[in-house]
Amino acid sequence: CGLICPHIVNCSVLLGAVISWGFLWPFISQHAGDWYPADLGSNDFKGLFGYKVFIAISLILGDGLYNLIKIIAVTVKEMCNNSTKQKNLHFLKEDLDSESSKLLMEQRKRDEVFLKDKIPFWFAASGYVGLAAISIATIPIIFPPIKWYLVLCSYIIAPALGFCNSYGTGLT
Repeated sequence: CGLICPHIVNCSVLLGAVISWGFLWPFISQHAGDWYPADLGSNDFKGLFGYKVFIAISLILGDGLYNLIKIIAVTVKEMCNNSTKQKNLHFLKEDLDSESSKLLMEQRKRDEVFLKDKIPFWFAASGYVGLAAISIATIPIIFPPIKWYLVLCSYIIAPALGFCNSYGTGLT
């Protein structure tokens, strides 16, 4: 019985440790000299340590990307279901007693206070696009080897990687 993590997490970590230390790292170590220089230190990113770090980061980002895609798919599915339900919904007027109507009004007021101070989507999106345009224009001037299309690609994939990073941070 896991106190903090469920069994599936504990079993996954155990299986990952057995596979990595029992198979993966010895396999990669045998290719020292072919895949990477053999005379590197144990903490050099150009050697076995680089493989370990890259694999760990790619697993975290892959898991986060999977959850991002899953959240988007579930959200789109629910939005489609809600739009079809709204078309077929018949409104019934119920008589509410004063206590339940007071609670309903109180809940509506809480929701209104919670939702009233938000940044409009158009403002956030235009700010992101504007900063991307400024970056695309200035970064290649400051760093000549970096081309404008690399900066554009970075701005396109940054939100997904940001979600994956925050998801991975939340897991740890």
